[in-house]
Amino acid sequence: VIYKLFLDNKVNLRKRIIVLLISLVSFGGFLYVENSCVQRQQYIHVNSKLRKPMIHFVAIGMNGYGGYDYEQNKKMFDLNSMQEKKSYSMQRIKATLKDRGGIIGYLKFVFTKHKNNTFDGSWGWMGDDNLSGATPNGRLSNIFYTHGKYVKDFLFLAQLYWIALISLIVLGLKNKTNFATFLRLSLVGAFLFLLIFEGGRSRYLIQFLPCIILIATISSTEAINVVKKEINLLKSIKKS
Repeated sequence: VIYKLFLDNKVNLRKRIIVLLISLVSFGGFLYVENSCVQRQQYIHVNSKLRKPMIHFVAIGMNGYGGYDYEQNKKMFDLNSMQEKKSYSMQRIKATLKDRGGIIGYLKFVFTKHKNNTFDGSWGWMGDDNLSGATPNGRLSNIFYTHGKYVKDFLFLAQLYWIALISLIVLGLKNKTNFATFLRLSLVGAFLFLLIFEGGRSRYLIQFLPCIILIATISSTEAINVVKKEINLLKSIKKS
């Protein structure tokens, strides 16, 4: 929607307004239908008192390394009204900003959080230490278990694969097609989402893998051409 509204030069003002209206109506309609279905269904009991406001996840995303926070999550269950939960989360946000030294300190935190969100090609495998006590007893378990014989080989290959994906995306920026631009904009949105809300680990990127793999795939031709040009340039310099 953002692409059609602001970046696609082929779309005139009338079409932009239509796209915006359709998007707003679709989004509002979806929320209405979803809430109606939840209220009418009889399969499970929904306790509305356990709801958490969106600002709660913003507060969590600013705390510590930007990931899950047990204390804040527990506090949501201790408070009764939604207003109390919002007020508590806002207090946590203000306190965190103050502790980090204001906007400048927060921007430094954001930079570190983005690095933590994106640096690990294994997507945080074994980050929760769930397999620390498991004993490998087969070929696959020796690859993926914490004490597996080949687990470090797996982590190494996963990181190589991740570096290759990022390289294809960066080197393939010459692909200016509408679809490529749309996917890059989606990826920027994904990064911003993880910076604002709960994140701090690469496993949160898993939900955006389809977008990442698609960008790398359609950008591969341009990326390979860039590499070939650089190699030819180096060869010509060496000959001269």
